[in-house]
Amino acid sequence: MTNFTSSEKNRFQNSLTVSNNQIASVVSDTFGKSSMNIVGKLLEDPTDTDFEIEPLIHGSMKDKISDLKLATDGFITPEQAGKLSVIKQHYENLKARKADL
Repeated sequence: MTNFTSSEKNRFQNSLTVSNNQIASVVSDTFGKSSMNIVGKLLEDPTDTDFEIEPLIHGSMKDKISDLKLATDGFITPEQAGKLSVIKQHYENLKARKADL
């Protein structure tokens, strides 16, 4: 089975950084459940950065809500949103196939 490569992770992180989204500076794993929930919410409507973060994150991250709010206050262009969506879907597909095995 194909692994999610470091170059794909770098593309994902680069798309976030270009969009002035600094989740990686707050969380230890950009591909963790909480981070992916936040990215998913951002991709639903990239123009909406004023959403509730608390329901999207794991309990242990509750003390980071204000930092996450600042970290997600960027602007995701349609092109970056497209890249993020493709990479996120690829990651989720690989994760599902791994679970199948």
